Amino acid sequence: MSSETDNLQSMLTRIRAALGPPEGRTDAPPLLPGVDEAVMRISSADADLPGLFTRRATKLGMTVHRCQQQQVTQIVLEILQSRQSRRIANASAHLDSAALTAAGHECLDWRTCDPFTLDAGISDADGLAESGSLICRAGPDQSRAISLVPPLHIALLRQQDIAPDLLDCWPSPLPGELPSSLSIISGPSKTADIEGQLVKGVHGPAAVEIVLIA
Repeated sequence: MSSETDNLQSMLTRIRAALGPPEGRTDAPPLLPGVDEAVMRISSADADLPGLFTRRATKLGMTVHRCQQQQVTQIVLEILQSRQSRRIANASAHLDSAALTAAGHECLDWRTCDPFTLDAGISDADGLAESGSLICRAGPDQSRAISLVPPLHIALLRQQDIAPDLLDCWPSPLPGELPSSLSIISGPSKTADIEGQLVKGVHGPAAVEIVLIA
């Protein structure tokens, strides 16, 4: 056994000598050159982020409804009625599911329901002003499937949760605080795989409605 161990250590020593820097090296590797933030950033924190987000999200094919908190329930109900969505799941902290049930909708528990049987999924989201994208973070209080599976996705977004650009949207770098997944949604689901013809709603929501809360 000792002979095998000696042979292994000898092999590893030869590999380290061939691949690694000389032992005792004290000089640090060169640092990457700094990059001017004016070059890296597309959007500034001083810009009208809600207005910029609205314009760019609209260009991506999403509908943005700007409102106050007290108007959220009514706007969501109007969206559901216009889309004829009856079977829904609500994972948003900004909307009371009881109000949806009282209006005649079948509001299911997003934790246990089958998302493929839903007409609509309602979730919270952050925003990305530079592209007009939604940022959906999955975790114990938020489902990933709700925003990606039903034919209609209603995203509730507060103005203060809009980041200027991608550099500002990442959560804490500590692994324990990262979401289980992070989806960046830039418009309704679409594909052009077949003969280059753009078709919406093939792999997910055909419509994305954003309720932007002041």
